[in-house]
Amino acid sequence: MEFKKIIPSPALQPYVRYYWLFDVREDDIPFSQLLFPFGSFELIFNLLNAPQMKMINEQSAFIQPDSLYPGQFTKPFVLNFTQSAKCIGVSLQPWVGNLLFNIPAQEFTDKITHIESVENKNGLRERLINAKSETDLLAQLEQHLTDKLRNYQTDIVSSHIARTIISNPATQEFKNIVSSIGFTRRRIEQRFLETTGLPMGFFLRKIRFQKAVNLLRFENNLSLTHIGLDAGYYDQAHFIREFKEFAGLTPSEFLKQNSEMKSFASELTMAL
Repeated sequence: MEFKKIIPSPALQPYVRYYWLFDVREDDIPFSQLLFPFGSFELIFNLLNAPQMKMINEQSAFIQPDSLYPGQFTKPFVLNFTQSAKCIGVSLQPWVGNLLFNIPAQEFTDKITHIESVENKNGLRERLINAKSETDLLAQLEQHLTDKLRNYQTDIVSSHIARTIISNPATQEFKNIVSSIGFTRRRIEQRFLETTGLPMGFFLRKIRFQKAVNLLRFENNLSLTHIGLDAGYYDQAHFIREFKEFAGLTPSEFLKQNSEMKSFASELTMAL
C-alpha cells in the first residue's frame, strides 16, 4: 500500500490542500482501513477497482462510485479492498465546499455524491486513466480545477474563522473571533455552514479531534491527560468521549493500533 501527498501550484493553494495518490497492491489484499472524519472536502477518482465503504455503526455497505465528492463527514467509516486498487484525490480547503458545484456545502454533509449527478460528464476520469505519467495525471487535475475555480472567490469571513480555529482550536479563541466580526451570529453561522458544511461549533470539535490524533501519533512522551489538554479539551473525560465519537475507538485503543493505520489516519487528519 502506498499513500502519497503532492502540494498544488501556488495559484490553487487557497482552494486545495494537496493532491493524493493511493495504491493498494495485489499482495496487500484483502485490506481494510478505518478512516476518521478528516476535515475537508474531497474530489476522488477511483481509477481501478473502487472499494467498498461502510459507515461505523451502520449495517449496510456500498461500492464507491468511480468519481465522487464526499462532503464533511461527522462519523468514522471503513474502506474494504478485495482487489488491487488505485485512486487519486483532491483534498480541498475546508472553506471551499460550495465552490466546485455552486451548491451549499451542507447539502453534501455525511454524503457521497456521484460527480456526474451534479456535473455533466466532462471526461476527466478517462483522461486521468489514460495519463502517461504521474506528472501528466497531476497536470490534468490542475487544469480542471483552474478552469472550475478561476471565477470564484472564497468567503473571507468563513475562511478567516476556519483558519483561526485550525491554528488554535480553543473555545475561548473561537468566541473572540465571532464577536470581533461585524455581523450577527446568525448571519456568520449561515455563511460558515454554506461554505464548510458544518456549524462553527462542530467544526471546532472536529479540528480539536484532528489535533488530538496528531498529538497521539507524534508526542509519545506525553500522557493522555496532557494530550487532551493540549488539544483543547476540558478534561480527560471530555477528551475520551469526543475522540470516541469521531474515531469509533478511545485514545488508548488508537494508540494500540498498528503504526500503518495511525500513520495513514493522521496523514488525512493533518491540520493546515
